[in-house]
Amino acid sequence: MQHRVYTRVSAEIKSLADVRRKHHEAIHSDDHMPHNGVNQFLWAADEEAEAIAANDRTAYDAELLLCGLRRHNRRCNECRFLRGDLRHLNPTNNPGNAFPPLPVARGRKLPFYNLFDRCFPTFFNPVPLHQTGRRFTQFGNQRNKAYTWMMCTVRCSGCSKWKDASQFRLPMAAYGTEDLLKREIANYLVPDPQLGELRKPSCNGCFLAEHGMAAFRRHIVRFARSLLVDALDRVKYQVLFGWEKLLEDFGPGGEFTNWAEYGLPIVLDFPVQMEQGRFAVPPLTTLQLDDLYYRYTRFTIFVRHMYQGLRPLRQSILGSNEEIMHNVMTSWFRIWYDDYFLYERTYRRLQNRLDWMEQHEEEVVRYALGVDPLMLERYDFEVEGEEGETVY
Repeated sequence: MQHRVYTRVSAEIKSLADVRRKHHEAIHSDDHMPHNGVNQFLWAADEEAEAIAANDRTAYDAELLLCGLRRHNRRCNECRFLRGDLRHLNPTNNPGNAFPPLPVARGRKLPFYNLFDRCFPTFFNPVPLHQTGRRFTQFGNQRNKAYTWMMCTVRCSGCSKWKDASQFRLPMAAYGTEDLLKREIANYLVPDPQLGELRKPSCNGCFLAEHGMAAFRRHIVRFARSLLVDALDRVKYQVLFGWEKLLEDFGPGGEFTNWAEYGLPIVLDFPVQMEQGRFAVPPLTTLQLDDLYYRYTRFTIFVRHMYQGLRPLRQSILGSNEEIMHNVMTSWFRIWYDDYFLYERTYRRLQNRLDWMEQHEEEVVRYALGVDPLMLERYDFEVEGEEGETVY
């Protein structure tokens, strides 16, 4: 096949040379043409024609490199499924069957802020990067602000169409990797007070046709709300991350024990109960966020004074300020300190969006039936027009 491709390319290059020869003959009179001008142009000493032919060859080689030599072997997911090319799927998810009930095809990876944006892209206005805080990563680049999800497609058994995995309202764990998606499809079980236990996943259109609008609205709204609540929990973890450390540092045996008097406005009567950890904290209220905003402002003043050596007034420990602050302001805590206002603003934004969505459930239904996430070219992080404009 590769030989046939290059043979076709050579023929096309020769045809282009004929066109250029005719153009050259048209603009040059016969008096100025050398003897046997045609052959002279094609094969003898016409340096211009040789350069053009060489450039044509280079252009065609580059095109073949970009497009590939075996595009005839690339088939759509449905053709691969009908031919039996998807038998490589994990047999433990579907023992004894040649084809699993819902085959999965892995697609490209796209970055999103949270799982709600991955399953409902463009439902809300995308937020620009400079209005979001950095996420805490155990490994890799700590300046990353978005998560990367695999855009897998699933074949619906009802309509026999390949659709994005978010169209099947699967548990949140399914969207991590391809293997997790297959496992959640195999173990699909969704209880419903009116329909009973649903064990057969179906796309939004098939679910609506089978169970009606009332059931579909109930399920799609619950699915969207669970994703947005998960996004809120992730941001709440970021908001409270540094506060848990500050409560320890200003406590007995902490880094700031000698400056406990300056920590009273920061940690005294803390508005959030964190005895059981950040994960057990209920959703933050507006009053709690306002109180934390004031306390964080006080902490920034304390940090500035510590670095400048203005406090404490005892000369014997002035030299240790820099070392103590270096030990505290490192790693993830430094990220929290620099981006705290962004975390708080993001939490308020998501909370407002959750309240709005609960009051406009029909918008969620309309979006789920009319938007295909697979058609998304990219998630536009710079959608706003004015510099510094805040997206709510």
